[in-house]
Amino acid sequence: MMKITFALFVAIVGVAIAFPQGPVITRSEIRDDFGQFGLSYSSEGQAVAQRGALKPIQTPNGLENVLVQQGSYAYYGPDGKLYMVNWVADENGFQPVGDHLPVAPPAPIVPDVPAVSTF
Repeated sequence: MMKITFALFVAIVGVAIAFPQGPVITRSEIRDDFGQFGLSYSSEGQAVAQRGALKPIQTPNGLENVLVQQGSYAYYGPDGKLYMVNWVADENGFQPVGDHLPVAPPAPIVPDVPAVSTF
C-alpha cells in the first residue's frame, strides 16, 4: 500500500512540475476541535478538495480513532485532457478511482468443495 501511495505522490508532484503554476484562484479551509476538516483550492489548470473526520474503530487494543478522509483532484494532463480522481483514505488504505486509472481484474470464482470428513 505504501508503494501505491508513494507512486501517486510522485505522479501528483510530476504533474505539478510539468505545468506552470498559476496563482491560487480560490482557497477554503475549515477545522474544528473534533479533528474534522475541509479544504479546497483551485488554480489555473488544477483543483483539489478534501475533507476528513475521526472515526472510532474496534482494534485488538480497544477502541481507537482513525482519520478518514475523502476528496478529489483534477488536472490537465500533457495530452490536454482533464483527469479527475476521487479518493477515500480510511482503515482500508488509500483507494483512488478515476477513468484513467487501471482496475484489477475480477477475482476468479472458486467452486464450492464439499467438506471432507476426518473420521
